[in-house]
Amino acid sequence: MKDEAKTKLQLIEELHMLRSKLSEPGNQDPRRAFNELRHLIDHLPILVSYVDTNEQYRFNNRVYADWFGKNPEELLGRSISEVVGPDAYKVVKVYIDRALSGELTRFEAPVPYKKGSRYVAATYVPDVEEGGRVKGFFVLVIDITDNMRHQEALTESERKFRNLFENSNDAIFIHDLEGRVLNVNRRTLELFGYDSDAILSLSVPELHPQEALEKSKWAFEKILEDGHLNFVTDFIKKNGKIFTAEVSLNLVEIGGEKAVQGIVRDITKRKKDEEALIESEAALKKSQLISGVGSYTLYLDTHKVVWSDQMYRIFGFAPGAVTPTAELVRNMLHPDDLERWNELNELSSKSHGAYDTVYRIVTGNAEERIIHSIGEMEYDEVGRAVKIVGTAQDITEQKRAEEKLRELDKLQSVGVLAGGIAHDFNNLMAALIGNIGLAQMYLDPSHEAYAILAAAEKAALKGSGLTKQLITFSSGGIPSKEVLNLQELIADSASFTLSGSDTLLKVHTPDDLWQVEGDDGQLTQVLHNLVLNASQFMTEGGTVMVSAKNIEILADTVLPLKKGRYVMVSVEDCGEGIAEEIQSKVFDPYFTTRGFGSTKGTGLGLAIVHSIVIEHGGHIGLDSKVGEGTTFYFYIPALVDETVADGAAVKPVGKAANGRLLILEDDEQIFIYLPQLLRKLGYETVVAKDGAEAVKLYSEAIANKRPFAAVIVDLVIRGGMGGKEAMERLLKIDPRIKALVSSGYAVDPAVLEYEKYGFKGTLTKPYTVENLKEALRALLGNSG
Repeated sequence: MKDEAKTKLQLIEELHMLRSKLSEPGNQDPRRAFNELRHLIDHLPILVSYVDTNEQYRFNNRVYADWFGKNPEELLGRSISEVVGPDAYKVVKVYIDRALSGELTRFEAPVPYKKGSRYVAATYVPDVEEGGRVKGFFVLVIDITDNMRHQEALTESERKFRNLFENSNDAIFIHDLEGRVLNVNRRTLELFGYDSDAILSLSVPELHPQEALEKSKWAFEKILEDGHLNFVTDFIKKNGKIFTAEVSLNLVEIGGEKAVQGIVRDITKRKKDEEALIESEAALKKSQLISGVGSYTLYLDTHKVVWSDQMYRIFGFAPGAVTPTAELVRNMLHPDDLERWNELNELSSKSHGAYDTVYRIVTGNAEERIIHSIGEMEYDEVGRAVKIVGTAQDITEQKRAEEKLRELDKLQSVGVLAGGIAHDFNNLMAALIGNIGLAQMYLDPSHEAYAILAAAEKAALKGSGLTKQLITFSSGGIPSKEVLNLQELIADSASFTLSGSDTLLKVHTPDDLWQVEGDDGQLTQVLHNLVLNASQFMTEGGTVMVSAKNIEILADTVLPLKKGRYVMVSVEDCGEGIAEEIQSKVFDPYFTTRGFGSTKGTGLGLAIVHSIVIEHGGHIGLDSKVGEGTTFYFYIPALVDETVADGAAVKPVGKAANGRLLILEDDEQIFIYLPQLLRKLGYETVVAKDGAEAVKLYSEAIANKRPFAAVIVDLVIRGGMGGKEAMERLLKIDPRIKALVSSGYAVDPAVLEYEKYGFKGTLTKPYTVENLKEALRALLGNSG
């Protein structure tokens, strides 16, 4: 700003000098002097003008005129308010008045010009005659917008840096080369227990206990030598408590002087955790003994095996009684299971690194045991398989497969009932929603009843969502499969489910996760239910962990799964856990521990999840311990061939075409309201209550040369010919027939694969007026 003031003063001085020269007789040609003055002013990097007492421009340099997109001559005689605009004029008016009163005026202000606000530094210099009369004033303006923005950015940058400094989770301090503390952040004060004045009166050695002073001295010498240093040392707080910390030192320059910046991170807890890890290893041995699960590591290059104590027991030995080797395991395998050994060896040459297998062993006393083993391959830095780490469990006495089979039989029997209820309920909802839509068509949208009907329609649609769950749960819940990337589906579903909640989410899915073939909506529902269930079990908050990995099952296992590749997805919570005595019931329909109600649930969530996973050829189970949380896991078959077929082109939707429609429908509520609704939409309708009547009416319409534009076919016709059979006969009469399949059972094959049955589209019950209009527009708007 000092340079800008100097420029303005120099300009004023030059203007007065040139003016004096012009007034001196015989000194030089006045016109030449004026041209020199004009040339000088036009090339100054500031705005210059002269304004008379009527606030009209009498002179402008080129820079001033360019600012307003004009030539200098265009501004002559025009008023300030006219040129700068009313908003800017309001700002500068007070300074104009001062200048016209003879006062030299300087100001800096944001001025709202027509092309955007600019920050200017301006000087108004009165033009005063010898008698004191003011003839006008000179205007000198410098655009300092960029300078102000730069200053604001600098200020903001300093604010952000200060904010980072003050709010860092680590303690940050700065001391000079004498060790005197110069500055600290808030975390330093909290960590050491001093106030700001007290800690700034200390030197660095005073923050260390006596036994750490030697290391502090070494660190100080090292930082001066290398400029950077990371090390671990002990500090002492004001209250005398000693803690261990990681320290990062950097040699910096502040105000031209060298200083040391230090970052201190308290790792006392981490050290305790390391000590606790040692204790946990002892606890692990004990827990393996209690749970019956052993762990092992097989080194592929040497075939050396490292076992836990429980592994000895599983194989019938006292801990330490034999030297575990791969050959020992091979010799104990049941003769019929020797193939497992070759499959395990082949695993080392494959790119994936996980397996789940069951094999039998024969102990020294000829006792046959069944072992369930799960393992993962580990690789070195060049991708070479080096070892297998896994667990083993004696499952001889377990009957998990039979229990799962009984659960499946129970769900299938209830599922048949659920599917029938869902179909009938959808017909009721279709009539309800259709009549609501029809009623709305007779009302102006501004009518009070219109909004009430809209709310009723919304509630009815929400209620119909229950039928979708029932259909999925039923034995007819056939998934509409496509190739899926579970990595994306898991991340999207889990994050959406927990959005807005206070539950933390962690997702771990490897980049090489195999693709699966499944129903996107159904698998999303599985993840939604499991994640929501996990969140609700953590009444005091916590973290839900969702993970997935590739698993290859090498043979028939205790799990009801065939040999092959699978993706295993697990949802883990840290909640209250599930008591062992009720774990076998969690997938039963209408079983819940939270009671029933709109905010508690229906008791169908996990039953639906179970049904979906089974329909996908997979398996679902859980591991839980009271007080330690629950993990639900499910297996979905992975694709062997992961190529994805090109998607079919989407057919364009044309304009609606009115005409005669034939409706095959046996539900009284629907065939009463639907023709009314279609007539309101401009269609002529004829209703047939069974397939035979529909075929007859369609044939007669063709014979009478009054063919139907389209047919809406309900699949299920009680006591008469159904929609599928009727469609077969109609196609024989008219292979180009335009027909919509309408059903309350959205997973019927004729709905999922409607084109195979000759239909041109679907109309799933319940549907709204807009759904109906759109389906007919798509059907009749294209000529074929």
